[in-house]
Amino acid sequence: EQAPSMYLVGLLKNLGDMVIFQLMIDAFKYVDPDAKPDSEHFKILMAENSHKLTVLIAKHWQLPQHLIEVLIELGKDESQFSDEAKCIYDASNISEYCLMLKAKRITEAKLLDLQHKTKASVQAIELAKEILDEAA
Repeated sequence: EQAPSMYLVGLLKNLGDMVIFQLMIDAFKYVDPDAKPDSEHFKILMAENSHKLTVLIAKHWQLPQHLIEVLIELGKDESQFSDEAKCIYDASNISEYCLMLKAKRITEAKLLDLQHKTKASVQAIELAKEILDEAA
């Protein structure tokens, strides 16, 4: 019953990143055409503002309060996550890990180190490896 709602939250989780990224790309076409989206300034701007923007958009769209609360939770410390927020957090990590492994941007050893830094579950790491193994 909650799966469709949590799927929506998962899709919305990075909405602020996407909006800020597009706005910055558009703005820098005029201000500094040589600016690269991987610059430190882009990263800082997105890290400081994307989560807040996502929550504001969800409120503006008048999404159900429960979904907004889960989105708010995703901006807090992982140790305080509800089951729903933890599920979305792990799903996001699995997706990122799969993309990094598939693109060979990270080794499995580095992935384990990343898992400790991001506090993703061991199950998320194992699932990412399984997904890639099945796709190979």
